[in-house]
Amino acid sequence: LRASEASLTDRCERAEATAHAATETAASAASAAIPDEAKARSDAAALAAAIVSAEEAAQTLQAVEARASTAERELASTHQSLTEETARLVAEREAAEVAAGLVERLRASEASLTDR
Repeated sequence: LRASEASLTDRCERAEATAHAATETAASAASAAIPDEAKARSDAAALAAAIVSAEEAAQTLQAVEARASTAERELASTHQSLTEETARLVAEREAAEVAAGLVERLRASEASLTDR
């Protein structure tokens, strides 16, 4: 789960970087003064492509965040299960130790009675 979480974090960071780069491209294209109509159309197409890219990156980021949230819930559930299992095993060990002590006392009593 930790490897999955690290992978999701990496994907999230890449999606954020892509979205940031697309936003910068869009801002750069939008702020440029374009006297030439052909250049303006080309830049408008680039801006539209950058917007589409930014939207896709945002959707990817949302999907990655959803998977990260799911992985986080699964990790918390696994942690809870391990905590419960550890408590159960500790209780079993303590019970076994008490039982071993009782068996030892019974044997000692039996030996004492046999010696009499």
